[in-house]
Amino acid sequence: MTTAIFTGTIRPEWQGVIFEVGDPFKVTLTNDAGGAATIAFRLAYSQLSIIVKTANDVVELGAFRNEVFATVRPFVDLVGYFMGQVVAFDIPSVTFVEQDQLIVFLEAVPGIHDQPQDRPLSVQTMFPVVMQYPHIGRALADLRGAVEMFNDTPFYTYRVVEDVMQFFVADDDRPAAWQRLRDSLRIDRTFLQPLESASKFSRHGQLRVLTGAERIDLMKRAWQVVDRFAVFLHRGASEPLPAGEYALLS
Repeated sequence: MTTAIFTGTIRPEWQGVIFEVGDPFKVTLTNDAGGAATIAFRLAYSQLSIIVKTANDVVELGAFRNEVFATVRPFVDLVGYFMGQVVAFDIPSVTFVEQDQLIVFLEAVPGIHDQPQDRPLSVQTMFPVVMQYPHIGRALADLRGAVEMFNDTPFYTYRVVEDVMQFFVADDDRPAAWQRLRDSLRIDRTFLQPLESASKFSRHGQLRVLTGAERIDLMKRAWQVVDRFAVFLHRGASEPLPAGEYALLS
């Protein structure tokens, strides 16, 4: 059994609002996230506490966090529905009671956040590219959505690819645009296939919880597409990336 206490805040701040779930409600998490569980939460003056008790040990922290947040999210969206505005929550940490362990979450992608040297262009070099080409600006916004909206990561990561594809559309010929994208950026169809397959669930409203490893893989793929698109645009957007410099992503 695991007892975990998540703490955070809700925005916009509410003055004098107190809401508490009287009886913990039962949920079924995946096996890696602890299996059968109860969740209780309390909101007081914009401070949010979530108490989770699982029947089994938590094996995968990323899955556990994502599944708990997905369970609480409808309450936050319900408030936004009544208020007619965006209501967001920020839960930066969790304490595992039995282990007396505090874990602080970082809204960042492992393998990307800790390796900024892998970006092919500097911020200074990429800035005029972003200002000139709206398609890459849209792709960057969807990368942000992939990180922030953990349950919709597949939707946003594949839309990153579609943002890039739209740049190559001519005469409303999408199949040709996809081919131009692959040829210009040296990306094989097999590299993009996991992004497309994963997106079908969220695009069609199906509920599916990703593991932390699955999310990271999708985001890394989307980042690599943007990396190559940025270089392509920076070089004038006329010639495919040279095979001698860029191995085929597959």
